[in-house]
Amino acid sequence: MFLLCYRFVAHPCGDAIQNRVDQPAKTRSTLGAAYALHGPLRRNGERLLVNAILTDARSVIQMEQWKAEYPLNQIKDVPVALAGFVTATLHLPAVAVAATVNAAAYQDYVPGTALARRNPMLDQAIAYARLPR
Repeated sequence: MFLLCYRFVAHPCGDAIQNRVDQPAKTRSTLGAAYALHGPLRRNGERLLVNAILTDARSVIQMEQWKAEYPLNQIKDVPVALAGFVTATLHLPAVAVAATVNAAAYQDYVPGTALARRNPMLDQAIAYARLPR
């Protein structure tokens, strides 16, 4: 039996710009990354055209390419789709998308989820969720 662990770090675009990383080969030498996600984003009328390429930074071989079109009112979905593209290509576990919580509900959400993580106190967590505030 063996345990397989992954360490996945996504560098912000600002790091690449600041360090003048303008091609996949520089991703490894400058940022120490094993892979480079790159490609153009283009606007075509009211649509965003995404052409993402995942390249192995060691061999500089293109591993996979993904193309998609999004209406401009749905561009918030692009980062999650790109994360899915990368995790699927590298055969990594799926990315968990964090839930968004209304600011008014946050004061109950935090203690409620903390209690829910400790299974014996789940009934108390449910009571928190039902309290009117």
